[in-house]
Amino acid sequence: MKHIEKIGEIPESWKVLKAYRYIYLESGQRPKKFVTDNPNDIPSLGGENIGGDGFLKFENIRFVDKSYYDKTNKGHLKHYDVLINKDGANTGKIAIYDEQKFEKALINEHVFIMRSKDIDQRFLFYFYYSKIGQNQIQAKVVGSAQGGINNGFLKGTYIPKPPKPEQKAIAGILTKVDEAIKATQESIKATQKLKKALMQNLLTGKMKPDGSISEDSNLRNTKYGKAASSWRYCQIRELVKENVILKIQDGNHGEIHPTSKDFTESGIPFIMASDISKGFIDYTNCKFITKQRAEKLRIGFAREGDVLLSHKASLGYTAIVGELTEDYIMLTPQVTYYRTNKNKLKPEYLKYFFEMYTYQILFESYAKQSTRNYIGITNQKKMWFYYPEEIEEQEKLIKPLVDVDDVLRNKQIKTEILKKLKKIIDATAINW
Repeated sequence: MKHIEKIGEIPESWKVLKAYRYIYLESGQRPKKFVTDNPNDIPSLGGENIGGDGFLKFENIRFVDKSYYDKTNKGHLKHYDVLINKDGANTGKIAIYDEQKFEKALINEHVFIMRSKDIDQRFLFYFYYSKIGQNQIQAKVVGSAQGGINNGFLKGTYIPKPPKPEQKAIAGILTKVDEAIKATQESIKATQKLKKALMQNLLTGKMKPDGSISEDSNLRNTKYGKAASSWRYCQIRELVKENVILKIQDGNHGEIHPTSKDFTESGIPFIMASDISKGFIDYTNCKFITKQRAEKLRIGFAREGDVLLSHKASLGYTAIVGELTEDYIMLTPQVTYYRTNKNKLKPEYLKYFFEMYTYQILFESYAKQSTRNYIGITNQKKMWFYYPEEIEEQEKLIKPLVDVDDVLRNKQIKTEILKKLKKIIDATAINW
């Protein structure tokens, strides 16, 4: 083994190359006058299409006229091109064009293509995706604020060059992990579609728990479309008056609100809207405050079984507070908790109702009536809600959704494990 500055320990048989001599950079353009909305035109990929996980995102593709593709000789995508984001908050994010998703495609002016005749393209990608490669890129970011990289950023950077068979072997192992990640992610998307369809049908009474379909004569019109006529349909404030919902409350506003100087490494979780994701609360990355600081607060004490709903800026994220090591968690003013009478309304039913597509659309439209993209507790109570009053029927309706959520959670855990495995293999293989 030998030690190389900026790379670390590598095998004696590996060479080290000055990157700028062996890697070709090319960028493109997306002139406004050639931009179209026609999916039959030429896809134009930008920085927004490069994900943080090394994969390209194809959800929001822009297009340019075919005449522009024909007349420009820059930015034409080829199989296994390595793409790197040149500027903005995601400078240095990298992906590989390995799917050949389009017959023809371009990049815009915010992306570099990286190509090399001497280094396997997949090995090139995995090196610059690795921590060592990313550190070299970030060291070359120039400019104030968010900054960026220019076409000279490869100068002063180095890349290891194993023998070609080793390059292909390393890239092959990492590619198999990536394929497993992609397959799991596609499975997650399919399961999420199933869940949305189930919610929209089960939580309206259009489909019964046994899978049979309700007669149209047994449905009535609501603000969310057709729903079972035998179910109760009312505003949430009526449920509060009747103690079906025992309490609705958000976190502390104004001067009493904890600030960054109050945050600690551990203690009472201090939950923001950004800490609610995919139906769960992120206790790993959330902020914490001490119990002494929490006890000085007036409101926002969420307890086990409470349903959380984000209502400011990031709208409609929901989760149920699970088992806690302390008596409560604290909420910011961005998040509301709903505490139900569990003998009358299952928290899981309320959570899934909040997740339902038609509820999310109406909730967001009400929030946008505010300049702050915000819907306060008073207006949340005006939202309409329907449910079967028999608790046994609620339990039957939510069971298929709970089962699907369990499947989703297992798939999400598998994806995270695969991503960690990829980082470990990448770091080990690149820094052998």
